[in-house]
Amino acid sequence: MSIEIPSDMRAVFDAILEAEIKLSYGSCEAYNDFLLNGDNVSAVSASSRCMKGFQAVSEATVAVACNNNGERCRETELISFDATEKMAYFVFRTGAEIRDGKTREYTRFGWIVTLILQNCDGEWKIVHRQNTRISS
Repeated sequence: MSIEIPSDMRAVFDAILEAEIKLSYGSCEAYNDFLLNGDNVSAVSASSRCMKGFQAVSEATVAVACNNNGERCRETELISFDATEKMAYFVFRTGAEIRDGKTREYTRFGWIVTLILQNCDGEWKIVHRQNTRISS
């Protein structure tokens, strides 16, 4: 089943995915530009680490960018989406083989990701990201 997304929201979703790919190649700026700047942004990592506030969440993306040096075979499948004028959410399954900078070996990962966005004067910002590892 294909989920219909208005073209403007598809562009936002695709841009966030592109920014996440850039994290795998050492660049966190594009992703951090999507974060709501303030205390109300939060994230939960696949290891259940909870971060609250722009500083903590953006520092976590810097750590991810510093520890990875590439990926291949990325796949993304949208599970659910909805939006109003002010809020939107995306739930998707994603996976990639990510090269960890320490081991230099490829490891297969699978996640379910929930993104909640807020429309801030015409710009969509991430207010929450939940990352859950899929059990194999």
